[in-house]
Amino acid sequence: TADGSQHGHVAYPIFVFSRKRSDSATTMKLLSESRINYHLVVSEEDYPLYRDKYPDADILIVDKKDSISKAKQFIYQRMKEDGFPYVWFLDDDVLSIKHLEENVSIRSIMSASERFIEDYSNVSILGFNEGVHDSDFKINQIVRGFTLINMQAEDGFGDVEVFEDISFALKNIKNNFVTVKLEEYSIDYTKGISGGASHILMTEAIKSVKKLHELYPEYVGEKEMIFKSRMLPKIYWNNIPTSIRSRQVELLITELENKKGKQI
Repeated sequence: TADGSQHGHVAYPIFVFSRKRSDSATTMKLLSESRINYHLVVSEEDYPLYRDKYPDADILIVDKKDSISKAKQFIYQRMKEDGFPYVWFLDDDVLSIKHLEENVSIRSIMSASERFIEDYSNVSILGFNEGVHDSDFKINQIVRGFTLINMQAEDGFGDVEVFEDISFALKNIKNNFVTVKLEEYSIDYTKGISGGASHILMTEAIKSVKKLHELYPEYVGEKEMIFKSRMLPKIYWNNIPTSIRSRQVELLITELENKKGKQI
């Protein structure tokens, strides 16, 4: 079924980005347990280790000099050229995703997320909650690690070495897109620096914060903040005056305008 049930249909391609974590990565196991097909993106120098660890995985190799953000930009561009409307981009350190503290299948969560994003025209990136649930979803929040990307949005990866999801979101927010965090789903990660950026020194993260501040001074502070043992840019989301757009409402408005034009 495609209704978000335990056996929901996952419609769009899934890419897991991993660097130097063939023995400790957790996302691949999570997907395999739910019998979900995915593409594993690794550098050429890491390929032998991942090939031996995940012999059944569809492994894509990128240049060893490429950062995670550059690898994401490469995959993004290829998928866009191939005509996919949405694509899943996942870090490799996801432990679990729960629905209101209950265990539900990853497949059903991904299916429900796809149904959600398809109902709106200006959601550039969709992700999950990392804190306390207090609403169904929130607009313009940091979403990362396990994200559904809108291929109809602006190309946005590659500006920074770390926090590429945030860079992508901010670039699109300036073009009247939004991020959405589904609050009813809570995501947990392994300890340490997030995902495929785990091999990058903290100094690279600090450089990325400064770069984001230079690019988006109205949205990003000069200094970072610490959140659950992870460093993140300080984002001023309240400065962003945008809202979510319903496809159904847009279709209705178009229909009414067409009828009005015929009457004239």
